[in-house]
Amino acid sequence: MQIWIGATALVLIFIGSASAEANFEDTRCRCVCPSTMYFVGDNATEQSDNRRRYYTMTNISPSICNPQSVVKGEVTKYVDEMHMDAFLANCDCRFESRNTVMLKVVVIFVICVIMLLVTYMAFLLCLDPVLRKQRFQSSYRQQNDE
Repeated sequence: MQIWIGATALVLIFIGSASAEANFEDTRCRCVCPSTMYFVGDNATEQSDNRRRYYTMTNISPSICNPQSVVKGEVTKYVDEMHMDAFLANCDCRFESRNTVMLKVVVIFVICVIMLLVTYMAFLLCLDPVLRKQRFQSSYRQQNDE
């Protein structure tokens, strides 16, 4: 049974590593800025993206995780050039990284524990009729010694 669990874990690790490379980014720069509606110039006509506050750029080095490189290109059409420096000064940028390998290991561990519990439950379900037969076969005789 331990070999079966180990083989299942290896297959899950292989499948997870093959499919997860394209889906997840390990590093990102996330900037939180005030609403652009307070910094819009008089000539701005588009109001569609005025309320956006979070700006994210993936696979960026920590040295260039700043509002100039992450936010400025996104808000140039909404924020007036005179107010651009004030807007960028109010942005808070943080470099974030996560360990996807550790996430994969935890998920595989949880799946293995669930599979082990399901196997144990199936074993108990198969064992239950056998135990019931043994219990009914041993007849009980009442003792009448008075």
